[in-house]
Amino acid sequence: GHRPKVLVPGCGLGRLVLEIASRGFVVEGNEFSYYMLFTSAFVMNYAERKDQWEIFPYLLNSCNNRTHGDQLRRVRIPDVCANDFASTIVDPNQMSICGGDFVEVYGREEHKGKWDSVVTCFFLDTAHNFIDYVEVIRHCLKDGGVWINLGPLLWHWADHTYLGPNELSLEVPWEDVERVIEEEYGFQRERQEMAKCNYTNNMKSMMQTVFFCNLSVYKKAS
Repeated sequence: GHRPKVLVPGCGLGRLVLEIASRGFVVEGNEFSYYMLFTSAFVMNYAERKDQWEIFPYLLNSCNNRTHGDQLRRVRIPDVCANDFASTIVDPNQMSICGGDFVEVYGREEHKGKWDSVVTCFFLDTAHNFIDYVEVIRHCLKDGGVWINLGPLLWHWADHTYLGPNELSLEVPWEDVERVIEEEYGFQRERQEMAKCNYTNNMKSMMQTVFFCNLSVYKKAS
């Protein structure tokens, strides 16, 4: 039968892409950063087993360590191996990652109404102008398609020292984002709640950063 097609913009290292594919969906991730693309390609294609490699991510961080052992401890990666999902990822085309700018790549005519679902995780606030993202997400989705969003509004370009002379950064509260999504682009809200999330945290550190993220499910009106 038909496998729903899911698009994951800003997929980073591809962990969410792998997770969705393992549930039987056809999924394509999109990523702009070469650092992420190189690393995800390495882990996806060369990992032979779970916990294959050891890294020491906290070694050079001398602040907020409770013990020497916390600073020196190892972390094993990956937490899952793509080979472990051979029984559910059966089609070579079931999982892929496309490099490039989300708006440029998926705003093309070939992606119009192509996707059953778009899943954005810690992605919406990476935009110079989030309205561009909303417009392209609507463009990509089929009528009745579902958009799932999880993330804060840590607007990435809010520090204007990074902006060029012709660049902008649109920074608004969630109520304005929501108004654009629902009133300007006609998405129907199916679910909304706030979700407490850590992000790249050292869970043994004496300092913790916690986001209270928006978790929303929207449906594109037919």
